[in-house]
Amino acid sequence: MNGSTSNSKNGLMKFGSSGVRGGFRVGNVDARRDFLDVRDIADAYARTVLNSRDLAPNTIFNIASGVSWRMGDVLDLLLAQSSAEIVMEQDPLRLRPSDLPCIVGDATRARTLLGWAPEHPFEDTLAAVLEDCRARVARAQVG
Repeated sequence: MNGSTSNSKNGLMKFGSSGVRGGFRVGNVDARRDFLDVRDIADAYARTVLNSRDLAPNTIFNIASGVSWRMGDVLDLLLAQSSAEIVMEQDPLRLRPSDLPCIVGDATRARTLLGWAPEHPFEDTLAAVLEDCRARVARAQVG
C-alpha cells in the first residue's frame, strides 16, 4: 500500500477492533491512486525473471492495476470493515501542493509480454490489511 494510506492504516491499527472511539488526521482524500496486492507484484517480478531470455534488453514494465481509487473511498472501505468508531479529520498540514490528483498505471506491456494480470481484488487486500492490523493489536495487548 502506498504511503498515503500508511497513516490511515496505522490509525486503524491504533484503534483496532475494540470499539474504542477515536480519530485521526488525513490529507487529500480526493486524490486517486492505483493499488496492487504485493502478491501480484511478486508474480509480475517472477514472470519477468522467468521470461527474461525472451525479452529485449532493458525492457521496462509498469506493474499496475490500471484502476484508480479515491483515497476517501479507500478509507471508507477500511472503516466499513472496522467495528471501531473512528472519525477522520482533514489536516491542512497533510495536504501537499505538489500532490498529483490522479496516479494510475498502464500495465499493457506486462499483460502482453508476460501474460501477467492482477489476481487479488483490491477489496480483499484491504480486508487482509485490516486483519493484519487486528492481529498486531491483539499481540500487543497480550505481550
